[in-house]
Amino acid sequence: MQQAPRSEPVTGYPAPAYPNGGGQQYPVGGGGQQYPMGGGGQQYPMGGGGQQHPYVAYPQQGPLYYNNNDGPFATRSFFRAFIGTMICLVIIFAVILLITFLVLRPSFPSFQLNALSISDFNTSSQLLSATWHASFLTLNRNKKISLTYHAIRSSIFYKNYFLTDSLSPPFRAETNSENTINATLSLSQTYVDPAVIRELDSDTNHRASITFDVQLLASASFHSGSWRFRSLLLKVLCEDVTLAISSKATSGNFIGGPRKCQVWN
Repeated sequence: MQQAPRSEPVTGYPAPAYPNGGGQQYPVGGGGQQYPMGGGGQQYPMGGGGQQHPYVAYPQQGPLYYNNNDGPFATRSFFRAFIGTMICLVIIFAVILLITFLVLRPSFPSFQLNALSISDFNTSSQLLSATWHASFLTLNRNKKISLTYHAIRSSIFYKNYFLTDSLSPPFRAETNSENTINATLSLSQTYVDPAVIRELDSDTNHRASITFDVQLLASASFHSGSWRFRSLLLKVLCEDVTLAISSKATSGNFIGGPRKCQVWN
């Protein structure tokens, strides 16, 4: 006689109960025994036709991940702090410059053309020869600021036509001081536009005088104790300076006395 198969208990984690209360069964592959699962009545098929054992269902878990939000938040906080610090430094620096400006009250120096003469003047064969001697007086009216002139270039123009220029040596202008800048500008048998030659000859023949414009460019920096401000390019223009010279003369002198010059940056 064939002995009936013995049922053996299987240990494991308890399977979760199903809400439908049980009763539902799934067919076993070979028509074998079925076992209830969990606390309800639902059963699952086991094996292929022999003894079947209960299947232990493990509780399902969602996907594991790490909360890495601290990285971007920390980066944004760092940039906010950096930008805020830079803005504060710029504001502080601007306030310091404003206070310094209000205390020192820097102003541009004034210039005037004290003398201008011409010699060796000749316009033959459409070539121009001449030598100009110019003397400027500059006044630094700042009571707490001195100036250093690094480069000074003087130029002569005739009716907006550039003729020649020259450089003068650098110097330092102390507070409340007057200084003289001398410049010598010359041309020797230099070709110029024929229309310029004709107008020069016309001035000397009919008016016995020639009117020039004198320009001065100076690179200067302001100082006050240990403070040094950025260098500025000062532009000085003395317009309509007339020299008395006739057609038969080779030299001429300044007419009208000292001339105030315009100064701007």
